[in-house]
Amino acid sequence: MKLTARDLLENFTSADVWNAANSSTGNLGATVRRNQLMVTGNTGDTVVLTDLANWTATLPANVITINGNTYTGYNHNSLAAQLLIDTALTVSAT
Repeated sequence: MKLTARDLLENFTSADVWNAANSSTGNLGATVRRNQLMVTGNTGDTVVLTDLANWTATLPANVITINGNTYTGYNHNSLAAQLLIDTALTVSAT
């Protein structure tokens, strides 16, 4: 899967879908004021972020658990966008 920040902002307009109320671990706030996209897959799958340098992994441990699945949270550095990417996936810039 290849994503840009523009893809997220133009096509996924749901903010506060995942927050502290529905995650069992991690440091998501009570309200998340970012467009969110959860990416789930299998070991060996890759998510390509064309602007990876503009994303910062969130939280001290970077891991969020939702419905028994673990995700690394990434916040965009200048846009109101958040990705929750399955820890089984590889994240790359190319």
